Amino acid sequence: TIYLTGGSATMECFLSEESLGDDISWSAGEEMCAVSLAAHSQSFAESLALVENLPEGEALLAVGLAPMRFTNGPADDAGLLTGEPFFLRSASVRRLLEEEAASTSPVDLVFPGVLRFIKGYVRERRTDGIPLWAEIAYEEHYVIDGPLRTRAQKREMAASDMRDDAATYAAFDDYNFAVLEELVRLAQARCFVVAFFDQPLNEHVLGASWRGVVPSYRRRARTIAARYGVAYLDVARKVTLADTDFVDVYHLVTPGRLKWQPEFARQLAAA
Repeated sequence: TIYLTGGSATMECFLSEESLGDDISWSAGEEMCAVSLAAHSQSFAESLALVENLPEGEALLAVGLAPMRFTNGPADDAGLLTGEPFFLRSASVRRLLEEEAASTSPVDLVFPGVLRFIKGYVRERRTDGIPLWAEIAYEEHYVIDGPLRTRAQKREMAASDMRDDAATYAAFDDYNFAVLEELVRLAQARCFVVAFFDQPLNEHVLGASWRGVVPSYRRRARTIAARYGVAYLDVARKVTLADTDFVDVYHLVTPGRLKWQPEFARQLAAA
């Protein structure tokens, strides 16, 4: 099994789990399946909680990296101890948050998260006029082919996010790299293979440096990768993406996914 963790840019970089699994299987010469655990704005602590609760068995854990993945603070992750956003307990997350003095609950209680979920469940169905027990179809992608944001809109989005990410990266980089390192240690202790990859980022808008955050996180992530024997995939440098392959600054549309997925699958299979 190939497990993908990361933010929404990871969610949007492949066509479907089934299609990606087929491409990985073809490249590897044996049947494999791809399971996406990526989610919008997923933090490394959230990824850690997921990995701690994965089933036993051979697996590769692919960890998506991007500037915004290094901007969460301990207070942002404290909800994991009360079932938000997952109804999961994680001893690793608790220990890390206690070290940061961000743990406020003596025990892990998922019940508050369950209550929040129930409220959201009811609200969504009332808002959309859907019967209470009816299913809501799961949409794999935010967008399929657009409409694309204008160049000016993309530049404005990038400038704002870049400014915010530079500030929060400077404040919380050490914390996030500590969580990332713990994620690698836990995955390897569970006998998972680990690989890093850079999530797609629209370098045509305000450049690729992201106010120095990109070269900084890549340098520190490579240090962790070398220390633990983790493969650092080079998909972003091997695939030429155009501005029109992105709906905005981070999220690929179908033409971009068709470029990204084959190389992504080949490198995951090799890892």
